[in-house]
Amino acid sequence: MIIEKTTANYTIMKKTIKKIASLAIIGVLMASCTTTQKPAEGAVSASSQQRSVDGEWTLSSIQHNASGKVEIQYLDEGRKECLVGSKWVLIRNYTGTYTINPGAGCNPGDQSIMWSIEELDGQNYFMFKKLTDQKAKDILSGYRLHLDYVDETSMQLSQEIPFEGSKITIKYKSILRKPRGFCEQNQNQRFWRICSCL
Repeated sequence: MIIEKTTANYTIMKKTIKKIASLAIIGVLMASCTTTQKPAEGAVSASSQQRSVDGEWTLSSIQHNASGKVEIQYLDEGRKECLVGSKWVLIRNYTGTYTINPGAGCNPGDQSIMWSIEELDGQNYFMFKKLTDQKAKDILSGYRLHLDYVDETSMQLSQEIPFEGSKITIKYKSILRKPRGFCEQNQNQRFWRICSCL
C-alpha cells in the first residue's frame, strides 16, 4: 500500500517536472523571438541597405585624407589606378565580382567576392571577402568598409587604415550603372533575363 502510494506520487511529480520544463523552454523561445533589435529612429536597416546596393556599380573615385604623396595598396590590389573605373556587380544572393584594371602594378581581371551589409554598433558596413580556390566558409579574412550613404544613383564607402602610427580614411565613391533587377534582352532567344536577381 505504501509502495503503491509512493509510486503514484513519483509519477505525478515526474509529470509535473516535465510540464514545468516544457513551459520554461517555450518561455525562453518566445522571449528570444520577441527581442529582435530594431534600428534606431531615423537609421536605415542593414537589410534595407542590402537591397539598395544590389546592381552594377562603377567605382568613380578614390580619395584619402593623408597629406602629401603616400603609397597605399587599395583593397590589397595596388595603386588606385588599378580600381578607379572598375565595375562592381553585386548580386542579391551575396555574390559578386569586381574588375581590376590593367596597368603597372595591377593584376588585371575579375575578382569574385562574397558580400553583405552588416550592422555593427548602430552603423552599417559593406563587408566582403575575396573568393579563391578555397570554400567561402574557409576564408577567414576580408574587408569591412563603412557604408557612408547609398541612394538611387550613388554610393560612398569609407575605410580607416593604420598609417605611420595614426589612421587615414579612404573614401570610395561609386555611381550606379544598372539597378537591381536590371534586364538585358537576348536578341536571339527573344526573352528578358533578370541579371542581378540570380
